[in-house]
This record gives sequence, C-alpha cells and structure tokens, in this order.
Amino acid sequence: SISDKIIGSEIHSMNMKSDQIDSTFSSLSKHLRSLQKEKCHIIAICSIGIIIRSLDSNFLPKKDGYPIVALSPDGKYAIPLLESHSGGNKLALELANIVNCKAVITTLSDAKLEIALDDPPKGYILNPKCNYKGFISRLLKEGSVNKLPRLSWLIKSKIELSDKSELNIESSIFEKSFNKDTTLLYHPQKLVIGVGSVSGASSNKLYKFIMRVLKDNNLSIHSIAAFATIDIKRNEKAINQLGKKFKKPILYYSSSELESVSHQLPSPSEYVYETVGSHGVAEPAALLAAGKGSRIIVEK
Repeated sequence: SISDKIIGSEIHSMNMKSDQIDSTFSSLSKHLRSLQKEKCHIIAICSIGIIIRSLDSNFLPKKDGYPIVALSPDGKYAIPLLESHSGGNKLALELANIVNCKAVITTLSDAKLEIALDDPPKGYILNPKCNYKGFISRLLKEGSVNKLPRLSWLIKSKIELSDKSELNIESSIFEKSFNKDTTLLYHPQKLVIGVGSVSGASSNKLYKFIMRVLKDNNLSIHSIAAFATIDIKRNEKAINQLGKKFKKPILYYSSSELESVSHQLPSPSEYVYETVGSHGVAEPAALLAAGKGSRIIVEK
C-alpha cells in the first residue's frame, strides 16, 4: 500500500473508522487546512473538484503551504494541485512509481524545459537574492543560457547553451556578486564546520565567530551542510544552539574516529591528544563528516 511505501505516512478518512485508519474527520475543508498548517504533504484519493470546493479559495501564500496531490480514484493519475515546485511534483512522481500510475505535471517550466529551477534537488540551495520570476520568464521565451554548470540535474534538462544569451546559471560554495535579474546562483551544501569549543563557551560568541570566519573566507552560509565535533560535546549548549540557529545537524565522533584522520591535519596538537585522545577536534570532525576526498579549506 501507499502508506507502507512512504515512510511516516498516515491514513486519514472521512467518517470511517478502522484499525488501519490513523485519523478520522467530518469536514474535509477544515481537515485540509489543519494538515497544511501542520506542514503535511497530502495525497488525496478523490476527484480534483472535491479538493477545490473544499479549499474554497482558502489557500496559504505560495511557498508557505504544503503540497496537495490528487490521486484519481481509479489509481491512474497523480496530479499536483498546490505547491508543485515545493514538493508537489516530486510527490506525484514518487506516487507514480509506487502505484504505477501517470504523474500529470502541468507547470510550464517542467513541461518546456523538463526542470523546476526553483526546486533544486536535495543538497542545493537557490540564492534567495535571485529574481527567479524575472529569470524564468526570460528563459521560457529564449530557451537558452550563456553559462550552465556541469551538474547532472541541470544537464539532463532541455536548457540550451548560447553565447548570445545574457542569462547565466552558476553554482558555488562562495559568496559572489552577481546580477540577480540575469543569474540563478545555486549553493551546493558541501561545507562542514568543525567545532571544538571550550566548555561553557558563549553561544552568541561562537555564532558570531563562525559568521566572521564565513565572511573572511567569502564562504556562503547557504552552503553549510552540517556541524561536526567530538562526542563528549553532545551536551555543550553553545554547539547545540548552533544546530538550532542554522537548522543544521550536528555530527559527533569518538576520539578514536577523529584520530583515524590525524595524518590529514595541517597542525596536529599533542596537547589536544593528551586531553581528549585525538590530535585535533574541529578539523578531523569536519573531514570525517565531509566524507572521502574532502579537504580542509579553512584551518582552525
């Protein structure tokens, strides 16, 4: 069943109770609004008309709501109704694979260019300064750009290259000046920040220090993937606050794990080794979290 294939999903039904049903409701309109406020992705097995009448124009602002996908009662079609580029199209395509139905994608950029540039794949962030509406309007008319990164999800689209185009698509972990009207700048989330703060460090000072390091090295805040440190820092308030402030995970490693990459450290510390059992904390934690082939671009 769909609920078995989509992890964490629930079955909600109108005026029907069963051991397989997680929740029942009497008003579809109220229930849809409640689910959207709870940030739920919704698959509605019913006709599109029922959904439209139930919402009765009570739509949340674009990008503030969550996707609603209608699955036709015969199971043949999955149709994104709301927030197509905020997960709706992806949910419809996922549903199509699960029940072997056809995903009906109606958004213009997907239909013409076979890509949703305002909904990049996981691991990429579109710089919020970009004038996406102005850019996509021109791209749909012209069909080409002057610059296009060699990224698989961009290459497989129908966007063409032309040296006559004024439009550019770029990808960088760095902050850079760009024309917000003619450029879409994506930031790959590849940066891992290793942290080895002193116990009881100020949360505010640690935050300001990291922001200064990013600025001094021209690194984009949008490219941060995670924070990493030693496991004995699990209860360190300042580090935990970082994760909440940036809305990023904190990855923890044992001293033996940190020591396994000590040969890659530019300045291993005997003092740190005597204290925690590894020749460093911030740098080896960042290397481990970033994965094989990673390198230190800002030393401690």
